[in-house]
Amino acid sequence: MINDLEHTAPVPLSGAPPAMRRNVRETALRVLYAMDAGKRSREDVMDDSMNASELDDRGRIYLQQLVAGTLDNRTAIDAALDKFATDFPTHRQAVVDRNILRLAAAEILFGVSDAPTGAVVNEAVELAKKYSTKDSGRFVNGVLGALVRDHVGIEVSITVPDDDMEDMTSEATATRFWGDPDTQQSVEAVPENPTPDAKENHV
Repeated sequence: MINDLEHTAPVPLSGAPPAMRRNVRETALRVLYAMDAGKRSREDVMDDSMNASELDDRGRIYLQQLVAGTLDNRTAIDAALDKFATDFPTHRQAVVDRNILRLAAAEILFGVSDAPTGAVVNEAVELAKKYSTKDSGRFVNGVLGALVRDHVGIEVSITVPDDDMEDMTSEATATRFWGDPDTQQSVEAVPENPTPDAKENHV
């Protein structure tokens, strides 16, 4: 189990309105994605994302803490995730998938938020199905499920419906969230059970 990780003061997401929680996590994902894919600075991306998110002052504080907790602990987070994604480690994952995993792992391992573990996993799976591919939802659930069993010692199950979600992964939805595909790195599908000769997706 991963017991040597230091915890930060948690973001009080459990008491926040559901719409705010979703907006904070989606905006945090947007920031992490833009920094990873576009190699932009945290300050530059944060300013653009907060202006587009319509978060209030409290939501903006939560966003900054969630992003900081993820980025400041990214090395340890990636090492922990790679333990359970040995065939497809973080450096080979699609940009959106690895940042969904990082965001959730920051909440689970470092206590970046006070949200229950099961809720964190559910939110991560829903983000993957909404903004990546339907296979990514299963991939994210598998990695986080193994992470939770190792770190917390409990089983978690998702409550997000396992449907096609085709309307949520359309080109229009992806463009609204991630920006112009001509200026952002494309998001490639992640195979659920990658083989050793699977094509690598280096960033």
